[in-house]
Amino acid sequence: MSRKVIIVILLPLTIGLFHLLVSVLPFGWKAGAAIEVPTQHPGMNGGTARFYVQALGMGRHERMRFTSAYVVYSGVERPGALDVDFKTMTYRLGLNGYDHLPARGLTLAAVQDYISRGGFDPTTVEGKETAEAIYGELYKLSVGILPPEVTGEATYTQRPLRTYSMAGESYVSLGEYGHLIWLPWYWPACLLTWLLAAAAIVLSTSTRDTQHVSPNAQ
Repeated sequence: MSRKVIIVILLPLTIGLFHLLVSVLPFGWKAGAAIEVPTQHPGMNGGTARFYVQALGMGRHERMRFTSAYVVYSGVERPGALDVDFKTMTYRLGLNGYDHLPARGLTLAAVQDYISRGGFDPTTVEGKETAEAIYGELYKLSVGILPPEVTGEATYTQRPLRTYSMAGESYVSLGEYGHLIWLPWYWPACLLTWLLAAAAIVLSTSTRDTQHVSPNAQ
């Protein structure tokens, strides 16, 4: 088998070995969670409105840890988004002109203030229960009390849920169709390993060729 063929075959082998290695590592994964808090208020597109809690983090399985989240509302009135930083347990309001407000400590009172912007009265039973439900879900995510994992299932229709996917970078944007190229986070190490292995093969075969030719040259 020629040297060029060996080097070409080595590339997919290197990729495959790295994939097997990183598939058992706890890091290098993006985690996500989705939770809904239903209400009796009318929705923007019909039906009843819901508060959607979307969390982002790292890891997979029981090693998932969420670092941030945001809450949005699907009702007629638009309170903006409640952006939460779990590392500092603070929040900011966004989307509808509240971005200038500084980060503040995440408390039940803060959530009550947020839902009041969506037409809820925090002093009523409904308002209290809704705020407590949202705050409770955010607290559980912050301390690692995780919703069911559904990664690999055919549909993600249930709520609450959590999923994970391998971290990576996308290149060559195709607009609404996504990206043409996606590379996993470990591709630089994979490429470097392949280049080093290819260089070793070239040097090794060159040395053998030199040793084989030298006696004849004499």
